[in-house]
Amino acid sequence: LRVQEDGENSLLRVMIVDDDPFVREVAATALGAVRGVRVMACGTGAAALAAFDGFAPTVLLLDLMLPDMDGRALWRAVSARAPRPRLIFLTGRDDDATRADVAALGAEGLIAKPFDPATFAVVVFGLAKKAEARTARLDALARNFATNLVAVQEAVARHWEALAPWNPAAAEALFAEVHRLAGAAPMFGFKNVGVAADRVEGLLRPAIARGGWGEDAERGVGEAAVREMIAAINTEIKGMR
Repeated sequence: LRVQEDGENSLLRVMIVDDDPFVREVAATALGAVRGVRVMACGTGAAALAAFDGFAPTVLLLDLMLPDMDGRALWRAVSARAPRPRLIFLTGRDDDATRADVAALGAEGLIAKPFDPATFAVVVFGLAKKAEARTARLDALARNFATNLVAVQEAVARHWEALAPWNPAAAEALFAEVHRLAGAAPMFGFKNVGVAADRVEGLLRPAIARGGWGEDAERGVGEAAVREMIAAINTEIKGMR
C-alpha cells in the first residue's frame, strides 16, 4: 500500500489498484506530481477494499485482472458506497468488446496498458472532467424536473377533473403528463412517482383506445390511481422544502 499526499485541501483523491508494481509506481508518480492530488496505490482487491472508506477516492483506476479478485467484482463491491468514485479501468485489452463491457459497468472509459507516462495524468483528468461536466448537466436537469413537479401536479388534477364526463382531449392531455412522469421520474430519484404514474398510464391507455371508461368501477379505479399519484408527488414536493 502506498499513499502520496499533497496537503489537506486536495482536489482529487485517486486510488490505483493494479497488481503490477511498475504500473502502480509510474501511475502514482505521474498523478502525484500534479498539485492538489492525493494518490493511493494498492496491489490487490483486498487491500483496496480495506482502505476504500478511509481514503474515499474520487477517482478509481482499476485493473481488470487482479490476483485475488476480478476488477469487475471489486467495483461491484464499492460502487454502492458514498461518495461513488469515477471509474476508469486499466487493462491490457483494448477492443470493442472490452470497451462495451466497462461502459456497461458505468466506467468513464479505459486506459490501455502500456500507457504513455507523459500523458497519463492528462488522460485521467480529462476523463474525470468529462464525467464531472456530465454530472453537472444531469443535476441541473434533476433540479428543473423537481421544480416543475408543482406545475405537473396541478395539470394532472386539472385534466382529471375534465374527465367527468369522458373528455378525449383531457384524456390525451392527462396521458401525456403521466407518460412523461412514468419515464422521467425514476431517473431523477422519484421512484414512487414513477410507479404511480405508470399505473395511471396503464389504466388510461385502454380507455383512450375504446373512447371512454368501460364501467363506473373502472373510472373509480382510475380515480384512486390518480389520487395515489398526486399524493406521491405531494410527498416529494414536501421533501424538497
